[in-house]
Amino acid sequence: MRSSTSSNLILFPIAILIGFLFLLPETLAATLHGTLYDLDLSMVKSAVIEVNTSPLQRSVAANGTYSFTIPPGNYMILGFANKDGETLQTNEVITVLADGDYTLDLFLLPQADLNVSDLEGLDGDLAALAGYNEEKNQTRTPIGVAILAICIGLYLIWHNRKQKATPSDVDTLEASPKVGTRDVGTPDVSGKDAPEVIIHLLTNAGGRLTQKDLRKHLPYSEAKVSLAIAELESKGKVQKIKKGRGNILILK
Repeated sequence: MRSSTSSNLILFPIAILIGFLFLLPETLAATLHGTLYDLDLSMVKSAVIEVNTSPLQRSVAANGTYSFTIPPGNYMILGFANKDGETLQTNEVITVLADGDYTLDLFLLPQADLNVSDLEGLDGDLAALAGYNEEKNQTRTPIGVAILAICIGLYLIWHNRKQKATPSDVDTLEASPKVGTRDVGTPDVSGKDAPEVIIHLLTNAGGRLTQKDLRKHLPYSEAKVSLAIAELESKGKVQKIKKGRGNILILK
């Protein structure tokens, strides 16, 4: 039983963690950076670089380098610059699988040197990538919610079964015949001290009695009854359990 309980306590937080990872994919982010070059391998400064994350990220590479933080997914990187009166451009499709630090240097080419088919399909590629990332995020959210709901449900079922399997002392008393309903009779107190009389009454009551019902059968003051019970508790002969506003006495 203990090994099963320990396994449940270990697996539950692991499952919760998995659910949160599905719900918060943005927590896994990669750093993408690099340097911009032209065909002569000279650094290109003041280029405009953008990546189609949501929302769109755009940066001016004043010193010829760029850096973006992006979550896992497929993206298109575009670059534009004007050097010596000539327009330079670049476009790269990248796939980020996990968080980390990645270097991607970009080569900006004159517009005439770019592949015409690449330029014609650029708008379609951007739309397809945006749709893919959105669909992926929409899929991850319900999966994460489902995992969390299942984990919480399983934990509640396990917790309820555990409580039913190990009832407390008070639950055991409540499941027994009602305490104090037996006729314990009128004790003979002549020649007996209060603790001895209390033991006699508890024995006749089947070993348990409420303190309120006990006092009804004793010709002593409330203070004397309390002192006698305290004496029996100190000797280990009686156990007192708090129940609501009263006490239940159990003969040991």
